[in-house]
Amino acid sequence: MRQTAMILGTEYRIEIHKWSEDKELSQNSWAGYCCSNFPLIVIADLDDEEHFWFSNEEEKDAYFKGCLRHEIIHAFLNESGLKDNFEHVNRMGHEETMVDWIAVQFPKIAAVYKELGIL
Repeated sequence: MRQTAMILGTEYRIEIHKWSEDKELSQNSWAGYCCSNFPLIVIADLDDEEHFWFSNEEEKDAYFKGCLRHEIIHAFLNESGLKDNFEHVNRMGHEETMVDWIAVQFPKIAAVYKELGIL
């Protein structure tokens, strides 16, 4: 899979990498990452049964979408000028709890906005 996403005027490549062949994924035990320098979003190959286990394809698909939403939030924060603006998170630049909250809650927020006609 190779796709792109336009994030606030910057085109990010979205790629699937084998966990064992990507140092960022394997050394950090990540399922994905966002790099604004290239710009690139990487999601681990979830078919790698050594590192990922799913009961069925629906579970794997839901996990993939959640990971991708999470990394897209990082991209939006990066492109908004918030790349390195968190003092307590020197290495990654974003507070992961906040990123997770936005990634998980955004579909619900978008549904309310759509229902109210305020998108």
